[in-house]
Amino acid sequence: MNIQTLKQSIQDYKDNFELVHQKEIYKWRAIKHFQDNWNIDAPDFEKMVTESFDWTGNLLAAGNYLPRRMLFKYAKLEPKILKNSLISLYDESKDVFERITDFKKSISLIHIKHFINGENTYQDDRAIIVYLTLRYPDTYYLYKYQMFKDYTTLIDYPYKPIKGRIENVAQYITLCNLINEE
Repeated sequence: MNIQTLKQSIQDYKDNFELVHQKEIYKWRAIKHFQDNWNIDAPDFEKMVTESFDWTGNLLAAGNYLPRRMLFKYAKLEPKILKNSLISLYDESKDVFERITDFKKSISLIHIKHFINGENTYQDDRAIIVYLTLRYPDTYYLYKYQMFKDYTTLIDYPYKPIKGRIENVAQYITLCNLINEE
């Protein structure tokens, strides 16, 4: 890994923080809004889910990327199953990758029951990491495969991401923790 390039990218971030802040503050507002509204035991689970994720903007909805819309549909169609899936996803006593895999499986079962088989659930690693980051912003980092891949190339990181692999998320978290240490 090119430590010099890594340090330079960190310095560039700091030097341009005001611009970055203006463009990215909505993410922190989305986290705050989620934290203020999340209550897994809310009497109206569907309403709580809709309100909690309402400010996520392009984190969960952009163009043909629709995980938030599908999450809202799942909350309406199968609130108990979605609730249990989110409880399990947010259970920090278990391995994060096991939780991600289990969440995808659970969502697939809801999806197959109510939608045309083969239709997209949109509950990919990016969306699931958003869910985790909203709940635990001090532990997880918002994830986008292409940005991760581009950055690994920029700093000559020894891991080369391959689209669709869960290992990408592990390496991404490792890299983000390393950047935090710097």
